[in-house]
Amino acid sequence: MESCDAATATATTTQETYTTAQVATADATTALADAVAESARLTSHCNCRVQHEQAEAWTAASAEVTGHAALWKQANEVLCALGQNGGADNCQYDACPTFTQPTTAAGVADEDCANWSPPTDAPVVVEETPPPEPPIAALPMNDVCTFTPVKETMPFSVASGVTSLITQIKAGYREVYVMLDATADIDLVLEAAGSQTVIVAYDFHNVHHGRNWGSASITSDGMSIRSCTDSCHSSVVTAPYSDGSTYTVSATSSNSNEFIYIAEVTETLNLYVDGHQAGSGTVSYGFDCAADCATCNAI
Repeated sequence: MESCDAATATATTTQETYTTAQVATADATTALADAVAESARLTSHCNCRVQHEQAEAWTAASAEVTGHAALWKQANEVLCALGQNGGADNCQYDACPTFTQPTTAAGVADEDCANWSPPTDAPVVVEETPPPEPPIAALPMNDVCTFTPVKETMPFSVASGVTSLITQIKAGYREVYVMLDATADIDLVLEAAGSQTVIVAYDFHNVHHGRNWGSASITSDGMSIRSCTDSCHSSVVTAPYSDGSTYTVSATSSNSNEFIYIAEVTETLNLYVDGHQAGSGTVSYGFDCAADCATCNAI
């Protein structure tokens, strides 16, 4: 029997390893596709910038040549009047020297830049994160010795270009998860309330923070955080809550489906929804009580 049990345990471990590898492969594939798309975008931007700069330089140079040709003609006619270059009756001189527009690197001239516009020279103004407004739907985090016995859900709506504080996540709680399911491109944003340091975001207050994928943990102020934002396909399973329940937190390859998971909250956090487009949706959440609670009560 012991050998059968050992074989069963080995098979279970192998299956878990295989499942984990499948998830990691899917995450890596998505990340690679995103990196390839970003590389193509940057290449296109560079090609259009070179096209624009060359066109401006050529226009300016051509205007200079026009003026030089007039001066060249005038100077040579003066020389002819002085008896040089064949004299005034047979004035002959070489044409004004010209130059040829230099060629650009391969791919630059072929780039379609009809919809491209040059970046402004104005400095980028980074807005300071405003003090938190009253949250749209505060999580019931009033007692660190309470937990959610079921997945809770709250609705929200947000306008395009508007950031709304959903809630503040209080320090002490464990196994905190938040899942967003929206009708448009709406992002979750997580920041430290005290320092206003952005922990999870894509673009927030005109600053590009980049994607935070679900395949690896982020460490911030002692907190282990996993997030899956903007086209990330991944999932994580919480540790057992005080009643033994576990929850699978997941997101699909969509700009409107995301999650954030925090193993243990060590400082107060602000959770926002950032409307890249106008839309609505739901935020689902759960949390377990603090580690040092003698008794944990269900909300």
